[in-house]
Amino acid sequence: MLPGGHYGAGSSKHPRPTRTTAGPTRAVARWAAWHLSEIEGYTSYGITKGAMTFQEIPPNMQLPREVRLLAPAYRRVHEEAVTRLADLTEAQLDREMQFADRRMSIRDILWGAMLMHLIHHREQLSLLCRLAGGTSPGIYGPNREEMAAMRERMKTAKV
Repeated sequence: MLPGGHYGAGSSKHPRPTRTTAGPTRAVARWAAWHLSEIEGYTSYGITKGAMTFQEIPPNMQLPREVRLLAPAYRRVHEEAVTRLADLTEAQLDREMQFADRRMSIRDILWGAMLMHLIHHREQLSLLCRLAGGTSPGIYGPNREEMAAMRERMKTAKV
């Protein structure tokens, strides 16, 4: 969980972290958290438009100005992305389209530009949360705090 409060950022199109009184690590962590929304929003929007140009801002990509608003805003963007992509067929996944400066199949865009990009930034965000004094979620198993609680429960469990 990210430490709360407001944070510095650039434009709502692509907010870049800035120094804040909370420190640069927290600003970068908050930017990385919103970037997960951007990845899903821009990718799904580009696929529905037939080209990934990054010139047009997808709907609802306004950067939340407070940490407590990040999760609900991400959920909204994620649900919209799922809705945009829900009707893709197997044949459509192999269709090529413009992705920035090259052509890629929708399948490769979803796998590389979206899924692998999300994994990269989710792990980055976990580390940044720790550096900013927050708690990272258990992603591939329990985190440090969850494991400590589990060990405590195991001590008192009747087996």
